[in-house]
Amino acid sequence: MKTASSEDGAPIPIFLASKNIIPYITNELRDGPLKPINYTVRNASASKGDLRETELRLLKEIDSVRLEIQKSKAETIKWVAGIITAQTVAIIAAIIALMK
Repeated sequence: MKTASSEDGAPIPIFLASKNIIPYITNELRDGPLKPINYTVRNASASKGDLRETELRLLKEIDSVRLEIQKSKAETIKWVAGIITAQTVAIIAAIIALMK
């Protein structure tokens, strides 16, 4: 799998190397599920069970990152809505003041 270097030089999978996603990849994730696994090769292939276990572990972590992104999006929308509301009130107040 292709990898990209993170800031500390440790490789991360290319699908997680997007500049938009990197802020959500914590050291906990880097040292946990994203930490490279060094295998001792007994034979040339992994069992289907091994692959499925790894897939489920990664899907769980990907879902966790997606949830954090959704929470951040919701907070951003609330913040933007608050700013728009405050600016609208200020503009209406200024218009009323000018009409007097």
